[in-house]
Amino acid sequence: MQLKHHAAMSTVISAGVYYLSGSWGLATVSFLSGILMDLDHVIDYVLHHGTRFNIKDFFRFFMEERYTRLTLIFHGWEWLIILFILSWLTGWDILVTGVFIGFSQHLILDKLYNISRFSSYSFFYRLSVGFDPEFIYLKNRKRDVL
Repeated sequence: MQLKHHAAMSTVISAGVYYLSGSWGLATVSFLSGILMDLDHVIDYVLHHGTRFNIKDFFRFFMEERYTRLTLIFHGWEWLIILFILSWLTGWDILVTGVFIGFSQHLILDKLYNISRFSSYSFFYRLSVGFDPEFIYLKNRKRDVL
């Protein structure tokens, strides 16, 4: 899913969070984490290219699937379980719960939008296949272009 789509959906969901909770803090953390979760793409880009960064090449690198390994450390169902437990244990702390909401909506939308297996969004599954994109994404899928 593209950044603009995550931003739009985070806006809508965070508005709903504010409406239901009355908390600007919870809505803001939900909004930011729903978008900033994708910072793990920067980690993968740097692992492939080193520290030289070109924004145009960055988006092309992912849209054209030029990577040979795909770690995406934040894109994992495991995080949702951990964040839910932490939210509950902290009495639904605004920061932890906001990150849980943002990560949840981001991951669910990615799974609905991207053509991939459910297991593709498990960090431990990706680790077990050596972060090899051939095992992460389904074959013969159509992709949208920027």
